[in-house]
Parts: sequence; C-alpha cells; structure tokens
Amino acid sequence: MSSPLDNVATRSCQSRVCQSHGNTLVYMPKRITIEVDEALVARAQRVIGSRTIRGTVEEALRLAANDPERAQVERADRQRRYLAALATHVDLSDLASDEAWRRS
Repeated sequence: MSSPLDNVATRSCQSRVCQSHGNTLVYMPKRITIEVDEALVARAQRVIGSRTIRGTVEEALRLAANDPERAQVERADRQRRYLAALATHVDLSDLASDEAWRRS
C-alpha cells in the first residue's frame, strides 16, 4: 500500500540522485568542496544564464553528460562535409573504373 508521501518522494527524486529504501525513495545529496577559478565561474554563469554557482555547475555537468551524443553528431557532420568536398578533389569516375584498382 502506498502512502501520499511516496508520490512526493518520487516527484522530488526524478531529477536527483536517489536511493530506494524499501518503498521510500531518499534523496542523497553529494557535497563536494573544490577550488574553482572565479573568473571562469562568472563567465560560465553569464553563458549558462544561472545566478548561482550550484546551478551553473549542475548545468555544466548536464552539458558534459550530453556531450558524447553531440560530439557523435558533430563528427558525423564533419565526415559528411569531408566526403562531399572529396568529390571536388578526386575524379570519382576514375575511382569507379576497373583501371584504378588493377595492380601493375
């Protein structure tokens, strides 16, 4: 049987790290102390649009976590551009001919 608090715990943990203890989800924050370049933090806050350091760090971590997907898309785009430009440097009809692949 679920209690009304279960729904509250589930909603509050959807975007946070949570651990399950029986039927209850418990938010487990991780506190980290680090030294950061204040000028870099200020620049990141302006770019990200966050007013707090915590918000800036969380958004930067989200961006970093999503970066592999974005990097893969960018890499595929670069490869497509390279292959499209290749046709201007190589005569594709020569590559398609049997003569291009015969050994001397």
